[in-house]
Amino acid sequence: SGIQTGRCVPFHGEKAGQTLLEVREDNVTHTCQITGWCPGEDTGTSTTEVRFQDVANFTVFARINIKFPHFEHQHEPISWNNANGSAPVLGWNLFTVEDLLAMNTPQPLDYETVEASGVDLAMLVHFDCNLDRAVDKCLPEQFHSVRIDTPHSHLSKGYNFRTQTQQEINGTLTRILRKETGIRIRVTLIGQGRKFSLISLLTSIASGLALLGGATLITDFFALTLSSKRKAYEQV
Repeated sequence: SGIQTGRCVPFHGEKAGQTLLEVREDNVTHTCQITGWCPGEDTGTSTTEVRFQDVANFTVFARINIKFPHFEHQHEPISWNNANGSAPVLGWNLFTVEDLLAMNTPQPLDYETVEASGVDLAMLVHFDCNLDRAVDKCLPEQFHSVRIDTPHSHLSKGYNFRTQTQQEINGTLTRILRKETGIRIRVTLIGQGRKFSLISLLTSIASGLALLGGATLITDFFALTLSSKRKAYEQV
């Protein structure tokens, strides 16, 4: 990464600072020059590590809203949310970080194992709603989480991102580069809503009767025209 200077320079560093016209006059391989920080990230002893304390007990308020646009109640789509009551409820709409890690499948996680590298979690909420009942009976069947990063990869594991701040000190531009790790939570809703429909039932019955009538016609056609015993069938 960096800022382009508008100059093309030889790939191996000779004749640095050529203009584009000068580049076209020779056969040396060139590349676009940029100004940037070198090295891009300092991994030496100048780095400082800062960790927050008691993160496992941090709480996350998860507001869940679902709608069933194909089903209406009083001319409005049937909807449900877990922001009911006058206060958050642990395990219902309020979860600690430790709770979310413990819900991981197939194997629960603990904060100490993911503190240094971070973790990317998908929190799955599963619904199977019978909408012929009251909508407040449409409750999630289960909460669980799945780790979606690659914990055993040497290339990229956990969850992290980088931020930087730049300032000029005594005429020299300096920067502070931060690599921040943490717990990323993606909430995913899975499920279905079902409701009895008289119209659908009558349509299915009519389709079945029509198929039965069509089957009779086809059978009679083959028996009376193509069968070797058609004369016997004609007398029946």
